Amino acid sequence: MAYLPLIIAKAFCKMNSIRTRFLLILLSVGLIPMVFVILVTNQSTRDSIEESENEKIAEVTYEVARHARLVMDSAVNDFQPYKVIG
Repeated sequence: MAYLPLIIAKAFCKMNSIRTRFLLILLSVGLIPMVFVILVTNQSTRDSIEESENEKIAEVTYEVARHARLVMDSAVNDFQPYKVIG
């Protein structure tokens, strides 16, 4: 992107017709905002997807921990009759 002004300046030096200059100006005026919007949208979309995936991971982690607790509670209850009284 740093070389874009140099490229445009060289192109302006070589252009002779007003139509070519006008088309180049319209193209650059259209491309600069479009690139900006693409970059902002990309960042926003990436943040949104990352947040959504983190929420999914948290939900799965919670469910795994809940199931592990249920299994451990069940195992403890299974050993209750064998508890040594003493």
